This record gives sequence, structure tokens and C-alpha cells, in this order.
Amino acid sequence: MGAGELSVAAASYGLGCRACGTINQILGTSSSFDCATCARRNFTVDCQRCHGARVITGRGRQAPTGWTCHWCLHQTANVGLSHLARRGRATAADAWTSLRDHGLTDGDARAQVLGGFETVAGSGDAPPPGTVSSVTALTDGVLVVAEIGAEGRTLLPYPDLLELEADGRGLLTTGGRYIGGGRGLTGAITGMAVASMLNNATRKTQIDSYLRITTPQSQMLLRHWHYTPDEVRAALSRMFAAQLAAARAASTPPPVVINPPSPERLSSGPIDELERLTKLHAAGTLTDTEFEAARAKQIKLLHASKTT
Repeated sequence: MGAGELSVAAASYGLGCRACGTINQILGTSSSFDCATCARRNFTVDCQRCHGARVITGRGRQAPTGWTCHWCLHQTANVGLSHLARRGRATAADAWTSLRDHGLTDGDARAQVLGGFETVAGSGDAPPPGTVSSVTALTDGVLVVAEIGAEGRTLLPYPDLLELEADGRGLLTTGGRYIGGGRGLTGAITGMAVASMLNNATRKTQIDSYLRITTPQSQMLLRHWHYTPDEVRAALSRMFAAQLAAARAASTPPPVVINPPSPERLSSGPIDELERLTKLHAAGTLTDTEFEAARAKQIKLLHASKTT
């Protein structure tokens, strides 16, 4: 065992229990742990497709028979303990590294990860077309991580988002164009039964959803084959709410602050009033008597302000 392996073994990593969410400190070389709060056994596994590691739970103290990768949605079946031992389990250090790469090491339980997005087109920091990526709604922005076909991660702060839209045709069904036939009642029934079997055999159902993310520097058009637009919006609802709040804050005009008049402005009040009275008297609005009375009052105020 080398020095690097010793340091990993000695280090501990905070991993959340999949059952109750409690953060447990686990040695780096451990491949399973029992939660300190709920005693549920957790296992660390890695995806053979994108090599992302994660924590999963099984029934009782046994590893599950299958699991789906968070990051790319690859499904792994028949993952028993013997299979895990044969291929090599992921370690706590591996799982923590995957979480760190996806901005999830701060224990933010509200952060949602949605993997399996395929890049259709983009510019700027967008992953190349055909790349399979995951999208995570973090506290400060949207994190897009290229899982398959490219490497890289892009954090898009919510205030920078100009457009965030989930749309698409949703659930699609194709095929099933056979029409029953045959002569007589029995023949018609048989024909319809055969047609029904052929329809079911040829009918294909798939999901076609899109997620568009636009900033001043980049644009991404991502496609999803597993979740409908409503499911995408629900899973990433935090992202949509944060983007809307940031947009509203950016469009709100700054509050108008009315500064109080300065002392110099207050001391010049009687002078301004004398000028106004002189103009009114010259225009004939004030009589001589009214002008003299108002003028005497302002002169008195002017002397009082100078003596205070």
C-alpha cells in the first residue's frame, strides 16, 4: 500500500444516508456504512458508463439488485454483493469526489440532480452536441456537468439567466397501424385480435422533452428522452423559482432616496422668499402694504437665522 492509499484511508468523507439524509463521516476506503441515525446500511457504487459514483441503499443489510445512475441515468441490474465484490466497489472517496464535482458536498438536501440530458445545440460554455450531461439546481445557480462524450462543468448564476424554458412534445407513441379483417363474425374477431397483437408489438413509446438555458455568454438546448417537460420542471422547480426571483430583482427600479435639504439651503430661505416677493410686487400681485409687511417678516427671519 502506497503513501497515497494510506492518506485516503486515514481521511474521512461526509456522505449522506440515502434513507434519512444524515451526513456520516466515512473512511475513504470504505465501500459501505451504517447510518449513525437510522442504522440503515448504505453502499457506494460506481457507474460503468460514466464512472460517476454515488450512495445507494438496499433491503435490510443487503445491496440492491439494481440501481440507476444519478448522472447519466444508466441502469445497472443484478448488482448483488458478489457482483460488487467481483467488479470492485466504489469507495467513500470516489462517491465524495463525484458529489464535489457536482457541487453537492455542502449537504444541501434541496439540490436536485437530473441526469440524462443530451446536448442538441449550443454556444459558449455549452457541452458539444451529443454529450450526455446532468443538470443540478444549486443555491447560487444551475450546474451543467458533461458526463459522457466530453468533460467539463459550467455554473450559470441565476441572475445571468436570460431564458430558462422546459418544453417539448412529451410522451409520444408511434406505430400500431394494423387494421383487423376477416370474413364473418369469427373472422372479424380473429382479425382484430391479430391486429391488436401486431399493434402492441410495433407500438413504440418515447419521451421528447427540451430544456433551453440562455445567458449573455452561452446558450444550451438540451434534450431528454426519459422525463416529460412537466417532470423536468417539477424536478428542477427550485431552479425555475430562483431564476424568476433573480429576474424580478433585476427588473425592479432602485428605490428613490429623497435627501433632506442641506443647512445652507435652509439658511438661504428668507433670501429666496424676498426675491419671490419682489417679483410678485413688481407684477402687481402684491400691494405696497402687503409687500412691506411680508418683506419685514422675511428680514426679521433672516436676522434671526444669522444670530443663532
